[in-house]
Amino acid sequence: MTGLRLGLLVCLWVLLMGVAIFATQNQELVTVHFLYAESIRVPLGLVLIGFGGGGGVLWALGALGRSPQIAVPAQKITPPGEPVRDRPKPSPRIVNDWDEGLDDDWG
Repeated sequence: MTGLRLGLLVCLWVLLMGVAIFATQNQELVTVHFLYAESIRVPLGLVLIGFGGGGGVLWALGALGRSPQIAVPAQKITPPGEPVRDRPKPSPRIVNDWDEGLDDDWG
C-alpha cells in the first residue's frame, strides 16, 4: 500500500471512531427541520451518520460524470510544403550481442 493511501485509511478510521464515540455519548433525541419539513425524533448520532452518508452519496454522484483530465503537450504544426526541422533523430539501432563472446561448448 502506498503511504498516501495508508494515511487516508488511518484518518478515515480515526474519523469513524470519533463519530461512533460521539453517537454513543449523545443519545438524546433531536428533531431535524429542513425547509418546511419536520422529521421524526431520532438520535443525534443517527442524524450525523445519515447526513454524512447522504453527503458522500451526493459527492459520488457529482463525480460520476467527470473524468480525470490529462494534459497533452501541444505539437508544433508545420504548414504544408515547409520542411520539418525539429524532428527527433531516430534512436540508434539496438544490437542484441550479449552472447557473442560465450562459448557454445558447455562441457
